[in-house]
Amino acid sequence: VGNTIRYTIDNFPLSTYHGGVWLQNCPQARVFGNEITNTVFNSDDNFRGIDIANSLDCDINCNLIDNFGIAMNFFNDCGTTKLRSNTIRNFNIGINLNNSLIDLVQGDLSTSNTALDNVWTWNTSSTLKVGGDVIGSQQINWYHQNADDPSETFSPNPWNGNMVTPIPYQVSFGAGCDATRIYSDSRMANFGPVVGDSLTFSENEAENRYLSQMNTYNAMKMDSTVINQGDSLDTDFVTFFTGLDTTNIGKLYKVEQILTEYPDSAYALVSSLSPENNLEENIQTFYQIYFDRISLGDELTASDSSFFEERLTGTVVTEGKVYYYALANLFKEQHPALTSTRIGNQHSVISVPKQPKNTNGELIVYPNPTTGKLNLQLLSKTSQLVSYEIYNALGKLVLSDNIMDLQTELDLYRWPEGIYYLRAADNTQHFYSSTFNIIR
Repeated sequence: VGNTIRYTIDNFPLSTYHGGVWLQNCPQARVFGNEITNTVFNSDDNFRGIDIANSLDCDINCNLIDNFGIAMNFFNDCGTTKLRSNTIRNFNIGINLNNSLIDLVQGDLSTSNTALDNVWTWNTSSTLKVGGDVIGSQQINWYHQNADDPSETFSPNPWNGNMVTPIPYQVSFGAGCDATRIYSDSRMANFGPVVGDSLTFSENEAENRYLSQMNTYNAMKMDSTVINQGDSLDTDFVTFFTGLDTTNIGKLYKVEQILTEYPDSAYALVSSLSPENNLEENIQTFYQIYFDRISLGDELTASDSSFFEERLTGTVVTEGKVYYYALANLFKEQHPALTSTRIGNQHSVISVPKQPKNTNGELIVYPNPTTGKLNLQLLSKTSQLVSYEIYNALGKLVLSDNIMDLQTELDLYRWPEGIYYLRAADNTQHFYSSTFNIIR
């Protein structure tokens, strides 16, 4: 609360990640009234103001974020997280959901459809106020003041694909910056598809379904109003909750709550687990290592380290929370790659073999502005361009191609005037971004 974080970075593109507030696996985090700024703007996606991963039920209120490639990034399930009265200025993507989830009702329905008053100062060189994609291809009902229009600072337009349902012309948010969320206004939007088992996933179906059930159960444990609201749906929510309460999901939640104060009871619960999938096998193995060595202050064995290293070859979806526990116990820092930052279902920059990243290359885009001819030139002695994507000012993919050269020339003479965003990759998995303007 109330921190001032001032960067003075101008050596873009960044070779490593930089973030103002970075949280992983921190449910119910509160991030209020922070000022996070840089002296100059750059669209680098590795430069993020607030970056939160796998953290349910967060409140992000009254923060000022200025001159970041991504002002706020959310990764994996951050369900029921509310964003209130944040001011986002000079960004490439204002709020990015990196295959993530926040509260699917960004408004307060308990007070006559009140907008939460987030402000985007959107400039023409920026691309999206809300980008990425939502877990399960769900849509966020975004209540806001004024019209649904890019020129309106309270509007989330433009956003990525179909991820937002705009609800304009709402009244202003009235609560203070220390407000915390309530579940009652959005139970069906956030939890109905999980309770009704209607969510679909494009990949890792079994793991994603299990994690969505676990996170919904955890939300119910944190706030009983998710289960009981005195209406006809309570029966379905009670049945869902009681069905999981005696399973491994219920047992693992209890282990987390009693681990420090009652370690013997926690150990007994872990020992009673009969894992039904690889995620439960991973967490049981972790707790065995925890009780045998970590809690005693003993060093990890080679076998322990190998188990943790193997977890880091996957993701939090394929490995579960052990992904983060592995990072902590190996003293490592990892920041997931952006899975989607543009229009949904488009072809992303192609994958290339992992090699040491090139930190010396620079992508030159010229002439800029241009009347139609555009050159892309990579200043590097060791790498080559392998792909590029171009998006218009509304975030729509208008051109993509795979190449293998230091330089390529594009014919854009028939393209409309305006500002465009370029994203390119070389064969060392280094990404470049730039903007250019077409004028006649």
